[in-house]
Order: sequence, then C-alpha cells, then structure tokens
Amino acid sequence: RELQSALASLGSFALRRRAHGAAIPRAHDPALSFQHLIVDGRIGGDARSTYVVHNEGQRDGLDVTGSFGERVGIEIGVRGRGITAESTAALERPVAEIPSFLNGVTSAMVGQSLEIGWRVEAEPTAEEIGEAFRVWVKALFGAELVDVRIAFAPPGERSDRLLEMRTRAEEFRRRRESGRA
Repeated sequence: RELQSALASLGSFALRRRAHGAAIPRAHDPALSFQHLIVDGRIGGDARSTYVVHNEGQRDGLDVTGSFGERVGIEIGVRGRGITAESTAALERPVAEIPSFLNGVTSAMVGQSLEIGWRVEAEPTAEEIGEAFRVWVKALFGAELVDVRIAFAPPGERSDRLLEMRTRAEEFRRRRESGRA
C-alpha cells in the first residue's frame, strides 16, 4: 500500500514524460510491448542465465561486462520509499517486460532467467536494455535508485561472473521467501 500511495503522489504522467526523455537511441514505450514480432535472435532464457530484482542496489546506474552473447546475467537493485525485499518478488515479472518497451524487442521470464528476443535488424545493445530498465523502473514503480548490472559469458566458456550472479540471486530469493532479506 505504501508503494501504491507513493506512486500516486508522484504523478505518473510526469514520470512517464521523464522516461521518454531518456537518452535511449531507439523508440521506447510500454505500448511497444504489445508488438507481435517474428524473433530473429535471442539471449538468456535458459538455466545458464540468471535474472533477479532485489532491494540492495548500491548506486543509480548501469554496469555492463562482457560482450553481447547468449548467456546473460541481469541484476536489478531497486531502492525507494515502500520498496522492500518482499515487494521485489511482485516486481520481478513486470520489470522483466521492460526490454519489450524497446521497439522491435520482446522479453519474458523463463524460469529464473530473462529471455530477450528481437526482430530482424533490431538487435538491442546491452546499454539500451539496461537504460530501459533504469528509466522505466523509476517511471512505473517510483524507484529513486535503480542499479542495473548486466554480464555476458564468453561463448562456450565457463563464466565465474554468471555463476556469482546466479548464486547471489538464489540467496536473495531464499532470504526473501524466508522473510530474512
């Protein structure tokens, strides 16, 4: 209820207008998530990738490591009035849809990871995906700080970074479900 009250007091149109003004070099809007696309390429969406939304963000920004590839780890740390560890469980699915706000892009949770797909000649950059998360989580959920971390594994190689991200995501979910987050 606190989160809903906070959102109502912020004025959703002003937040949405601010999100539209973000420096993302392709069209982006929640209405674009309804596009029907024939997917040409995709990342994530399997057990080797990971995705989590938590309330332990350290700074407002975006950090991308590795070269764009199939295996991806995405962590989104969100802070703001009324955002608790428990409320992040309810945020995970709607936040997972945010990459589909980018023109030509789809996204959905698959297990504990996020699958992001795109139509021919519309492959997004990691920076576009990350900035979309950052600006739209603020606009739609009233977050004050959104710490987005995206890491890609080298093709065909083991990735300690993705393993660390998966372990942190599992630990956060365990604590959140037990009420200890």
